[in-house]
Amino acid sequence: MFAAYARKAGSSDIEVYIDGDYVETVTPPTANGRHDIRQAYFYEIDAGEHSILFKEVTGQNNGSGAVIDNVRLVSDHMKAHLDSAGRHTHNFFEHVSRLYGTDLMAPGQTEYDAKGFEKVSDTLYRGNSPITGLRPVIEEAIDREIARNPRLEGEALEAKIANRLTNLNDFEKLQTVTQDKLIEMTGIDFRAMTKAEREATINHLLHSPIPFGNIDEVLTPDTRIDLGYTHTLDRNWTRVGDLGDGVWKVWIISNNNNGSHTGHNLGEFKVQLAPGLTPAEAKAAANAMIVNTNNNNRLSLDEAAKDILYGVTPRLDSVNRDAPVNEGIVNGSFEAFSAAITPTSNDADLVASSNKTGDAQGPNDGADASGSTEATDSAFVEVTPILTSLDC
Repeated sequence: MFAAYARKAGSSDIEVYIDGDYVETVTPPTANGRHDIRQAYFYEIDAGEHSILFKEVTGQNNGSGAVIDNVRLVSDHMKAHLDSAGRHTHNFFEHVSRLYGTDLMAPGQTEYDAKGFEKVSDTLYRGNSPITGLRPVIEEAIDREIARNPRLEGEALEAKIANRLTNLNDFEKLQTVTQDKLIEMTGIDFRAMTKAEREATINHLLHSPIPFGNIDEVLTPDTRIDLGYTHTLDRNWTRVGDLGDGVWKVWIISNNNNGSHTGHNLGEFKVQLAPGLTPAEAKAAANAMIVNTNNNNRLSLDEAAKDILYGVTPRLDSVNRDAPVNEGIVNGSFEAFSAAITPTSNDADLVASSNKTGDAQGPNDGADASGSTEATDSAFVEVTPILTSLDC
């Protein structure tokens, strides 16, 4: 697959060749200098070595060629979790199972692409605010909160645990026993990683808010979309695409904690606006519809985390509830495992090289200071990272 957009209409057609054979000519959507619109293109190939060639259409060599991004191999299963622009919708279940297997997830854990909203009325969609996480981290959050507030119960206790869980979003914030359990269950020594490497692998999975989801109906601009308390919207990163006749598609992009979920697609909706609007005007209208209130004290636990709390799911290890719980950060000495970090090496390579070409990645493409969020959200095969532009 690859993704592309046109910097100038009539000047960015791409001829695609696989193994030297012409496949098709594609005309990417025109972004008019913006990064709001992009289209992904997919081709089936058999196992083995292949070459892919992108060729500019004869007569369009004028310095304003198409921008090409995210050239990579994906499985049919992975393709099902990509949006029309080739971005990963960040399915928590798929992401964890690909990197670490399913043992790190609590039984019955809700898949990350479940709809996280309810339709209150024709003009109000309100987000739920559940949070889940990796199983050892859920157990730590439960233990620490029960030790801190032994008399709490019911929804009050669940809310405190949810608040604790969302704040355990960094490996270094975890107790040594939880760090050891994560290392034991994955075979990866996260202590040997840099903070940026952990951010690209495990930190953004330690606590995982369920996204808002996609609204199928075409909305009116007076509709209110309340994201709930789980997410922080980055209004600068909101993406819009013109579907014609005044209908725009809107991608809601997260800037949660400036790293842990930065650039993730929270959901999509369509809105009917006045004809003739510019992308900037449509984006402003879309942002005006979205209500964003991030409040860790108003979060709730997902059902899988509740099952651990109430003993429905057996714990990984027996715990002495009367033992004191360390509230601080403890990083004991630990001999690094020799196992290679195979599942994430390609991701790290792509992140490191993802900002080489200015034309191919901009603020709306989900990048933070450490590189491309999209890169860490996708399954990669051993391919050389490509991030380039025709005519660049």
